[in-house]
Amino acid sequence: MDAARELRTLLDERGPPRFDLVLGDFNTTRGSPSLAVLFPGMRHAWDEAGRGWSGSFPRQLPLWHIDHVLLGPDLRVVDYHMVDLGVSGHLAQVVE
Repeated sequence: MDAARELRTLLDERGPPRFDLVLGDFNTTRGSPSLAVLFPGMRHAWDEAGRGWSGSFPRQLPLWHIDHVLLGPDLRVVDYHMVDLGVSGHLAQVVE
């Protein structure tokens, strides 16, 4: 949470950015308060269109959803699922 607050402060000092889409490995689970601190007002795509098992890490036994796609107010997602590409320590996110 400290790192999230510090990054949010740095972003705000440069003028509050308006993100349309944020995705990647955040090393924090879905629903984490630190995601709300970093990206206020953004929605998690999984909550809108996720299907199947939501875990993304570790690839061999994906227990934690630590890779995320966050949406701004003008975006909609119709499908979101994880696939194993056989590489990396994470499952890949597929979002439409």
